Amino acid sequence: MMNIIRADLYRVSKSKVFKIAVLLSAVSAISVACLLYLVSKGSVAQDMFVKFSLLVDTFLVPFLSSLVIGSLISQDFESKNIHDEIAAGNGRNAIVVAKLCSSTILTGCIVLPYALVTVLGIASRISFAKYVGIPSVFFGILGDASEGALSGQTFHTCIGLCCLMVLIYAARVSLYLPIAFKTRKTVPVVLVAILSTFGFDILYALFRNVKGASEALKFLPYTITNDISLHASSATLIEAVCASVVFMNIMFSITKGYFRKAEIK
Repeated sequence: MMNIIRADLYRVSKSKVFKIAVLLSAVSAISVACLLYLVSKGSVAQDMFVKFSLLVDTFLVPFLSSLVIGSLISQDFESKNIHDEIAAGNGRNAIVVAKLCSSTILTGCIVLPYALVTVLGIASRISFAKYVGIPSVFFGILGDASEGALSGQTFHTCIGLCCLMVLIYAARVSLYLPIAFKTRKTVPVVLVAILSTFGFDILYALFRNVKGASEALKFLPYTITNDISLHASSATLIEAVCASVVFMNIMFSITKGYFRKAEIK
């Protein structure tokens, strides 16, 4: 299984899609942080900043991750790499676990620029404006941390929240695995990424007053981020971790079911 993960990471690290994805993520993170700084100085109006809120991680990370992971798995089937992995004695369960691990690591690489910009921005003690726009935990933390004096506890909390967001994004991206294994194409994975980015929030808004449905939707690695901030309770953070782990296990089980029944030609 480790050989599969190493092979996946090596192959993806050489691809232009992955390099462009990480570059766009870095440019996005730095650009939004600079805009928040300019807003705090009065050089840019808050209304103008809202127009650039599509640059935040909430939209870009799922989109870029779906391109990378969709192309990885589709190429595995097209180039017969899956055949070689099975012929090498790897069970189908082990292959799915390996793809899940590879997807998690690759997603972490794409999320990393946002986490680094957030942590470095807070450590620099530069003043950033309060974030307004499409919800983003990273930039929400950056803006909130600038409002008060920075303490060691606050800084450690920020690092912990950034790590939590990597886990949450990894859980979100696990949704793409069953789609990729079922369709063996990149386009359906990207479409699911775009729809799921805002789809679960829309469903939660529609069913938030429906008993049972609202609780079920809230216990997903999507709407749960609405409650994550510097002031979030320990119970909320534990719930986010549990929701992410449970969701990843469900997606793993679904993917395993598809792959077991699939005929490898």
